[in-house]
Amino acid sequence: MRLQHVDIARGLCMLLVVLGHNSTLVPPESTLHGVLGVVRMPLLFFIAGSFFNAERAVRVVARRKADALLKPFAVMVLLHAPARLLWWDASPLQYVLGALTGSGNYLPWLYTLWFLPHLWLVFIAAGALAHCARVCQLSRIESALALTMLMMVGHQFIPMFWMQNILVGDWSFTMQGLPLSADLLPLTLFFFCAGAMMRKPMRTLHFRWQGMLVSLATLGLVYGLYAPHIDLLGRTYDRLMACTVAALAGISCVLHLAAGLQCLPRVARWLGYCGYNSLFILLFHSPIQHQSDLLLQRVLGTGPRWWTGAIAWALSVAGALVLARVIRQRAWLRVLFLPTRSPHSRALPASKEQVMPMPGSPAAMGREASGDEVLGQKAA
Repeated sequence: MRLQHVDIARGLCMLLVVLGHNSTLVPPESTLHGVLGVVRMPLLFFIAGSFFNAERAVRVVARRKADALLKPFAVMVLLHAPARLLWWDASPLQYVLGALTGSGNYLPWLYTLWFLPHLWLVFIAAGALAHCARVCQLSRIESALALTMLMMVGHQFIPMFWMQNILVGDWSFTMQGLPLSADLLPLTLFFFCAGAMMRKPMRTLHFRWQGMLVSLATLGLVYGLYAPHIDLLGRTYDRLMACTVAALAGISCVLHLAAGLQCLPRVARWLGYCGYNSLFILLFHSPIQHQSDLLLQRVLGTGPRWWTGAIAWALSVAGALVLARVIRQRAWLRVLFLPTRSPHSRALPASKEQVMPMPGSPAAMGREASGDEVLGQKAA
């Protein structure tokens, strides 16, 4: 059964991701950019982890998540290839090697999609950790302590593979992280497994103004005192304790907000719809937003304005939702972008109300969560 507040949280998360990639609305040096950076990526992994099935075999997880995560990444790489190789400055070798690493640092034209192959790796690692915890009969507290220690080690581990020059004979190479962003795994696993441990509380979450107030105060206090900076793509996680506390406080804020927004039906339905199509927003927002902003600036001719950034942001979300609808209505496109085992990849009914049910609507309520789309990974 679909949970509306989880779809809303997923939708809020994706809107924050799109906003964080809008340098006109959110300049990189602004406080808002810093706060979004602290919250959005940890929230992505937390939500994905809240739907993790720890009982499933690792090989099954690897196969299913490859279908759900690696397949759309590969499709986008192939779709971008003609333009990058024929019209823009990219060598075939550079493009192929960048695609094989699955890392945005080696494939900057698709940098926003580094999350997909890395999340595939996170699922596999989480499955292996869950198996080890069962074998060792670890309690929840012991598992949480082990994850905390893993994160502390991972925090020290990141600089070892970031901007390191490697010299082999006359050939030099600058390492910008490991393939599949594996050097980030201890940090991202922490938030993913935190979401997995909060699976049951998340499903019964209700809005509490006290919880919202405490979360906001904690986030504001920690950010005001320490200004923590999280940029996983740039391998920045500067203050371990401050970053972690601020991220968890921000996650709590978004979850409480999602639960509270259920009392506004139209807003809840739209945000839930964004959450339902989170994969497509992630895949398509960046080129639409970037090109829209550039076009508006060229037409106006006087540099960026906040409202041109706002229009570009809205167009990127709307354009991604339109593409999502088109893809879901065509079987050959569903095969390319959606998991083959997912209910969403089956033939859709002809009825307009049933083709794309809005989360929270009667058509959407009662649908079984599929577990194979990007953010929730209902059963990512």
